[in-house]
Amino acid sequence: MEDHEKLENIIYQLQQLNRQREPLNDDFPRLSDQENKLLENLAATTNQTKKEVLRKALALINIAISSEEQGANLAIIKDGKIMTEITGFSTSAE
Repeated sequence: MEDHEKLENIIYQLQQLNRQREPLNDDFPRLSDQENKLLENLAATTNQTKKEVLRKALALINIAISSEEQGANLAIIKDGKIMTEITGFSTSAE
């Protein structure tokens, strides 16, 4: 799969998750003060609501797990070089 197709797939997954706008309920785990502050900072930095940040985080984790199950990983790339490889999301990953 080419990079362009991968990007389109990620965008599609984010759009699908964004369409499933169900409100968070009381079953949602409470965040610690530190976790909530991080969520608030991410929301402010990205000019999004906390719910939008959480939805995108869930989509990203889903992509990471799917990638690992297919033998691939996510990475931070700068100037064509892998700076950080992101692994450990899937318990079934080798």
